[in-house]
Amino acid sequence: RKTDQLSGGERQRTALARLLTTSPQLLLLDEPYSNLDGIHKQTLKAVIEAIVAEGKTSCLMVSHDPLDVLPWAERILVLQEGRLVQQGTPEEIYRRPETEYVGGLMGEYNLFPAEDVLQASGEEAATSGQKLFVRPERITLQKEATGKGRIREILFFGSYFLFEVALGEKLIKIKALSAEGFEKGDAVSITVSPDDLWFVS
Repeated sequence: RKTDQLSGGERQRTALARLLTTSPQLLLLDEPYSNLDGIHKQTLKAVIEAIVAEGKTSCLMVSHDPLDVLPWAERILVLQEGRLVQQGTPEEIYRRPETEYVGGLMGEYNLFPAEDVLQASGEEAATSGQKLFVRPERITLQKEATGKGRIREILFFGSYFLFEVALGEKLIKIKALSAEGFEKGDAVSITVSPDDLWFVS
């Protein structure tokens, strides 16, 4: 078919295939999955990851979707308004963001005033104005009649359940593999390991 008869995704895949025939040392990709449906996206991801895994081609990818890069990137650089605001391994960027902006790019999160969390744990609260960051999957939920939290919503996303828990005036998001034993309206308590809390600006 002629070029003008190809869809956006077909043009994208054709251009990449032609480029790969030259065995480049550096592959520059700008949103390579943007015009692809789910099946073709997963196929192209596997191809690119296999190419990089061979070690003969380095890949520099621009993406707004963390799932495009988290599984295979060696390092991630985060830009905000054209400025480099953080760089590190995928795990560092995901679990230890330096700012709320970086944390938000990598997925859902919760923020707590640091002084509230430290006071609740009996620690000295010498962190006025700072915030503590934690991912929803790092929070543990317990059904407890005297718990200060209350389940507002339980949403099913296939591979996990998302709980929305009201704690005072704050709504907390918690991810879990099962919702067994929990119902909307239940009183609950939450716990977080100190290792999973991170200060952000």
